[in-house]
Amino acid sequence: MAEKNKRHSMTEALKDREEVRAFLEAGKNSSKEKTAPKETANRLVEKPKLEEQRRIAVTLRLPEEIAHALIDASAERRKNRKKNWSQQDIVAEALELHFQSHAL
Repeated sequence: MAEKNKRHSMTEALKDREEVRAFLEAGKNSSKEKTAPKETANRLVEKPKLEEQRRIAVTLRLPEEIAHALIDASAERRKNRKKNWSQQDIVAEALELHFQSHAL
């Protein structure tokens, strides 16, 4: 009968591999960089474009007329192949303009 291989935990199996060690060491270095204070705090930081920003879910209710206008605007933009035709992009763009004009 064939002899069974001894079972190892994943940690034991990977601890002596060079590429694993290099990967783990690289992760330690990058985490130190993230926690270091930034020297560019006084400079203006450019915000990423709307489509590049992280998004979170928000639930809200709109008046019926605004909801229908949003649907119509989305359909019109899509028909004309204009960028940012989704409803969420239109609302994000409108809110960003509103906050800029009201200095919020």
